[in-house]
Amino acid sequence: MRHQFKLYVLLFTFFSMTQIQAQGKRFYGKGNSYYVKANENFKRGALELQMGDFKSALKHLGLAIRQNPGYADAYFERGRTYLAMRDYDRAFDDFHKSSQYNPNKAAPYLYKGAIYYEKNKPEIAIQEYNQALRIDPKFALAYNYRAEAYKEIGFTQKAVDDYSNAINYAPNEAVLYYGRGQCRLDIRKYKGAVEDFSKAIELQPYELEYYHKRVYAHFLAGNYQQSALDIDYLIQKDSENVQAYHYALSAYCKAATNDYRGAVRAINKVMELDPEEAHYLVERAGYYEALKKYEPAINDYTRALEHYPDSTHFYGRRAELFLKQEDYSHTIKDCDLLIAKQPKNARAWYLRGIAKMRTKYRKREIKRDLQQAASLGYPREKMESQAYKYAKRGFKKKIN
Repeated sequence: MRHQFKLYVLLFTFFSMTQIQAQGKRFYGKGNSYYVKANENFKRGALELQMGDFKSALKHLGLAIRQNPGYADAYFERGRTYLAMRDYDRAFDDFHKSSQYNPNKAAPYLYKGAIYYEKNKPEIAIQEYNQALRIDPKFALAYNYRAEAYKEIGFTQKAVDDYSNAINYAPNEAVLYYGRGQCRLDIRKYKGAVEDFSKAIELQPYELEYYHKRVYAHFLAGNYQQSALDIDYLIQKDSENVQAYHYALSAYCKAATNDYRGAVRAINKVMELDPEEAHYLVERAGYYEALKKYEPAINDYTRALEHYPDSTHFYGRRAELFLKQEDYSHTIKDCDLLIAKQPKNARAWYLRGIAKMRTKYRKREIKRDLQQAASLGYPREKMESQAYKYAKRGFKKKIN
């Protein structure tokens, strides 16, 4: 089943034998031997259901129904047995009969609704949940299931409201906060989603799925450090289920908080898991550059260019790094390639002019490059003072 509270689990957690009363229309008096036998078979069948002996449970619950045809709880327990066996049609029939014989019991409507939901009929499921809540307005589980049905048909705010009602009546159920958190993610209430996933974790700290969801809630809320911390926790506790995209997200978050060394470690792991993606080389080059480790950054751009040999952006970035390394010959070489591909690339003309200026090229060549950069719109405020002196005339003849 698709519900957060799975119906199969409910077989062993909700409506246990201690909660079941022999309700509904009785065809015989309590002293009648049929009634006594029906009650005994009911108790035995309900116990066998709890023990997981479904075949024997069906046998004794069937006997109870034959001995007392109006035994609402026997139909209900047999319905749960069929549900455990995934025989949804027979389960539905028994829940329906249970509600006919005892229309004041909310649980059969809940289960009928859950079966409708499983059959992709959320609108009809909602009608059954409505009836369950009319009978028992404090039925937390019915609010939970109706919330999921509302979410399924796009009524996400109604789903949030139902989760809130469920939480009001069952404040210690972690899965309710988890469900509401997912809805809040959908409607971009990221702060509320973080709060809900955090509460779910507080109540059920070993459920790692809650951490997975909180990673994204923190990220979308702009809490990059907290998102990275949750990913680190998942790497420690659930490494088998941590994928390349988790490490990629961690790299982004760590870079956003200026932890570039951590970002490099994370992106290295991404590249181990997904070595064919060249754009990770470019991302890592940026982190190396932030750490002023120009040589490995240049190496990454060089490798990226093997995959994308026509990328003017990569040539431009590598040229800038060569310049920072004072490797002027390679700066000029990359700028030559750039200018050949993009004759109006002002940045390429400027970088080549700077490299020539620092290697004592002829003034005529330096002026030509820097004036061309100026005429193509390179900002004067970004020019070195000496470069501006060479470039001045270029600002007077801007090229469109």
